[in-house]
Amino acid sequence: MTSPTGGPEYSATGVPEEGSATSVRHRKPAKRRRRPLRWILFGVALLLVVGIVAVAWVGVDALRARGDLKAAATQVHVLQGQVEKGDRKAAAATLKSMQRHAAEAKAATHGPHWSAVRALPWIGPNVVAVQTVSEVIDGLAVRALPSLMEATSLVDPTTLAPVKGAASTSRHW
Repeated sequence: MTSPTGGPEYSATGVPEEGSATSVRHRKPAKRRRRPLRWILFGVALLLVVGIVAVAWVGVDALRARGDLKAAATQVHVLQGQVEKGDRKAAAATLKSMQRHAAEAKAATHGPHWSAVRALPWIGPNVVAVQTVSEVIDGLAVRALPSLMEATSLVDPTTLAPVKGAASTSRHW
């Protein structure tokens, strides 16, 4: 059967002919092919964004930890001077401040984003080193230095100071 206008739009079977305006058979597969590619590209872009954000977050935390570790290192010298002078009250305040800085540095260098960045090939070993340093400094500030402070209350540190490169042999009881 042909159309009243004589065109090939209608056939005897009622099925649109190949290439006619009513044929949509060729459009659906093209859309299906592009969707997986779009999802893959979206996934890759999302992973890149998450990776960049994690590295930036670690960088900001590293700068904060660096400042806290520098402050703690400066306070070690201050603490040493205060202990040598016998100023226990000031030494206790300096120790508390140093412990706070060490704890903040340790907290800044640990977390899920640091664990994720540890797995990266070039950055990972440096991340492990920074975490180790912050853990050691925190351990010294929390465990070792308080014990040393208590020892200075029992023994005068000036009696333990070397004289002319040798330990003093005289006892002050």
